[in-house]
Amino acid sequence: MTRDLPPAQRVLLDTMAMIHEASGLSPVAGRILGVLLLSREAELSSDELSELAEASKGTISTQTQFLVERGFVERFRKAGSRRTWYRLRPNAWLDLLERQAENTKTIVGLADAAIAEQRTQGEVSEALVEYRKLNRFFAKRIPALIEAW
Repeated sequence: MTRDLPPAQRVLLDTMAMIHEASGLSPVAGRILGVLLLSREAELSSDELSELAEASKGTISTQTQFLVERGFVERFRKAGSRRTWYRLRPNAWLDLLERQAENTKTIVGLADAAIAEQRTQGEVSEALVEYRKLNRFFAKRIPALIEAW
């Protein structure tokens, strides 16, 4: 059980739950990711996830499906086992960063169009200009970070 984890690992698991909740995932989804990161076993069954994440089997089923659909986790079966197994998807974090880079480029394009439209009407929102500036900053730098990795 996670209650038995050493303090630093327990803090990581609890913090991942909070961080992922703030970014739109459920706390349990964050805990599942944390459990998979902390586990010395690369693959865990749904029963093990239920115990380690301290969540019901139904909640684990729903949240792992969510994580599979978003590309964080893989679901599979082992030969001779009726259990469902899960593991972190290889390169999941890098893929997430690449998707963020694409989303950032999209935001810049949309902000450019909105600013151009506002210019035709007179005043341009300073908040929108600042938002575009921040996203341009990251849109230029994220690809280099990915390449350096």
